[in-house]
Amino acid sequence: MGEISWSLNDPIVEKISFSRDPAGFWNVSVALQEVDPGSLKEKVVKVKLIDQTKTHGTKQAGQILWPAAGSREPGKAARTTLTFNTASTARPDRMKVEIEIV
Repeated sequence: MGEISWSLNDPIVEKISFSRDPAGFWNVSVALQEVDPGSLKEKVVKVKLIDQTKTHGTKQAGQILWPAAGSREPGKAARTTLTFNTASTARPDRMKVEIEIV
């Protein structure tokens, strides 16, 4: 079962993809983009990967901060791809991505 939902209109999630690295561990990549050039101004976007299969201990599989202004070319919307290594050889079927503006 899969679920995709959102309640945030900026940044836009362009794509979420899954791949294996040379060691056989799964990676989850999230491609983000500002809605309009400069719409996020100097804000920082916090992206978390949550492992929903864990019932005890920490569920957070990773967190990355993205300062949108740092990847903005003049006149263009900022964009980035953030990649999380799950450190697991099992397919990440029960993961959740949380995005927050900080």
